Amino acid sequence: MARSVYIIHHKSQRKLVCEYEGHNFSLDRDPNDGYSFGNWYARVLDESDEVVFEDWIDDSSNVGEYSAMLQTCDCVGLEPPTHWPPHPAKLGSFCHTNNLTA
Repeated sequence: MARSVYIIHHKSQRKLVCEYEGHNFSLDRDPNDGYSFGNWYARVLDESDEVVFEDWIDDSSNVGEYSAMLQTCDCVGLEPPTHWPPHPAKLGSFCHTNNLTA
């Protein structure tokens, strides 16, 4: 069975807000903030809006949003997506999409 990501908000290398497997993911980073070393910060809510994960993703400063999402899935205990929307660069800096599959 295909496991697809539904993108809600995206800004390349800065922000990803999406739904996946009944969870809401919010991943953010600011490589110029002076304290996070450019690492991604992830917050994941389950279907009842309970926080199931909220923390910095260690050693994630050199990865993009796709890899950060995969690492977050691992932290939450979810299987990784089998389908991902087309590469964000093709969609522009911001995108509000439907459930696209690669």
